[in-house]
Amino acid sequence: MVRTESIKQMAIMMLGHRDQYGYELHKELESRGIKIGIGRLYEILNQMNEEGYLSDSWIEGGSGPKRRIYSLDSKGRDARETFLVEAINTVHEFYGEYLRNLPKEKSPFAIISRKLMEGRDPESIIGYVVDKLTKPIIHFLKLLRTVNPKATIYLIGPRDVISENEIEGLSIIEGGYSDIPTKDELFDLIILLGFTGDEPIKSCTKEWRRVLKPSGKVSVVTPTALLKQPEDPLNIGEFIEQREHPADFSKSTPPEQDLKKHLQTHFTKIETEFIIHLSFITAENPE
Repeated sequence: MVRTESIKQMAIMMLGHRDQYGYELHKELESRGIKIGIGRLYEILNQMNEEGYLSDSWIEGGSGPKRRIYSLDSKGRDARETFLVEAINTVHEFYGEYLRNLPKEKSPFAIISRKLMEGRDPESIIGYVVDKLTKPIIHFLKLLRTVNPKATIYLIGPRDVISENEIEGLSIIEGGYSDIPTKDELFDLIILLGFTGDEPIKSCTKEWRRVLKPSGKVSVVTPTALLKQPEDPLNIGEFIEQREHPADFSKSTPPEQDLKKHLQTHFTKIETEFIIHLSFITAENPE
């Protein structure tokens, strides 16, 4: 027998798409291989109604009797969001593990690492700017440290983030995308990981130019779904990013266009590549 809590969770997820009659829910559960008596289902639905997860109303049935239709109440919508977030976190963990274990010739982290160092001096001074340290970012930073064993590398980010740093050979600076507290024209390469455009982009690009050498390069590596509105159907990476970090595209100019516009005020060569669900934007030849 399927547990009552499992039936409740399935009902919440099914009602998240549209309001349904009890009979419709019963048929959908059966189509998923869930055997449950119609009487027991109504008992569970009534219990959920009393608990505040559902609300119901009676609808005229044409020539037949009135029928009760169920919809999610606020508590039910909150529960559905919790279920979705938990499921997405699980998928994200497995998807990240999959990407991290790809062979170097297919790994997006390895591909981007190689592209970042094309034409760079092995003893470059590099700045990694982050706003968080997720497992994929930590993996990427470790790979970059391996690729650039002779480079002088700075990790720049909020205090609570950089204090969790577990990568050897990095110098630590408290700062952010729009505040890199170092001297002018220090870096040969600045890598902005996870940049979303939430901070004033004009201030950010001006700061990146200030700390970059005339021969240097800026590289923004971030999920594409955070810079521009993706089109349906979403791939798995876009879907995860949209759910975990809902981006605001209500502004007249999407973050990607705004970023490129302000980069063009400081750099003469700007290129964009898309690797899986990541955008890889580079800016060179500072003016």
